[in-house]
Amino acid sequence: MKKELLYRNPETQSDQVSFRHSRHSGLISGYPAYVWSVLVFILFFLLSGSAYSQATWQALASESQIASAVSSYTTVATATVNSVSVPYVAYTESGIAKVKRYVNGAWEAAGGNISEGNASYTNIFIDGNNKVYVAYVDVANGNRLAIKTLNT
Repeated sequence: MKKELLYRNPETQSDQVSFRHSRHSGLISGYPAYVWSVLVFILFFLLSGSAYSQATWQALASESQIASAVSSYTTVATATVNSVSVPYVAYTESGIAKVKRYVNGAWEAAGGNISEGNASYTNIFIDGNNKVYVAYVDVANGNRLAIKTLNT
């Protein structure tokens, strides 16, 4: 490396020194060698046909298997039952809050309807003991927050 004096501070009389790579120590066309290493890695990754570029999404069910009418405000959480991950989905169907779980390759209702009237903004949470909680805005009750748990 080559030292290069930038300036002398008149108050402290100290030199401000900068270290700069010389033209032939790690520079290729003005870029440091690590930049070229990263670019080569990215190019190799893109051309290698990695598993990441071949991954696809698999549907757990068709929309009609989960909801029979227009649905919205969906959230998903998972519980672990006998070392198996069980996904739960909370959603509104025609304005009514509902929860289903995916067991043995099929979606089934987890309890009855969550709300008695219109609801929005459903959110599902499952604690470490696999207790399922659903929070939502109870539109039918003056847009108040409601939280319910699934008793199993």
